[in-house]
Amino acid sequence: MENNNDKQYYLTVRNTLTGKYEKVFVSEEVYRTHTSFRDAEKKRMQRIMRCTVPNENGKPVRCKEDCSKCEALRLGLIEKPTPLSIEGLIEQGFDIPDPNGDFEDRILERREEEKEHLYKAIGQLTPRQQQLIRLTYYEGLSHDQIAKREGITRRAVSYAVERAENALKRFLRNS
Repeated sequence: MENNNDKQYYLTVRNTLTGKYEKVFVSEEVYRTHTSFRDAEKKRMQRIMRCTVPNENGKPVRCKEDCSKCEALRLGLIEKPTPLSIEGLIEQGFDIPDPNGDFEDRILERREEEKEHLYKAIGQLTPRQQQLIRLTYYEGLSHDQIAKREGITRRAVSYAVERAENALKRFLRNS
C-alpha cells in the first residue's frame, strides 16, 4: 500500500512565457480542491450538453440517448444545447474569479476568513467550554488526560466536550 506522506501532487499548467506545459508541485489540499472543481465542471458540461426531453409523466429530463441517433434533433424539433459563455454566466449572476488571480492565495484567504469565523464562534462559548475546546483541539489532550488534569471522570469530560461542540456548531450555523 502506498504511503500518502511520500506522495507528491502536481498540476499541469501552461507557462505563459514559454507556451509550454509544466508540472507545478502543490499541496494535497490545493490538488484536491482543483481536481474537485475540474471534475464537477466536467460533469456539469456533460449534463448541459444533453437535450431536455419529456419523460413518461411529461416532466422534462435530460436525454440519455446518443445524440447522433436522436430523431427529434434530426427533425429540428429540439435544439442541441450549447454551453454558456462567460458573459452568459455573468448575466445569470455568477461571480467569475479573475483568471490571473493566484489560486493558492484565494484558498488561504478563504481559510483565514473561516478561522476568524471559528474564533468568533468560540468566543461565544462559556469560559469552561472554551477551555475544553482549547485542551482538546489546540493542545491535543485526550479526554482521559483532561479528566486527570481537572479531577473529574472521563465520562464527564466527554459529555462536556460534546456539549461544547454542539454549542459551537449552533453558533457557526446561525452566524
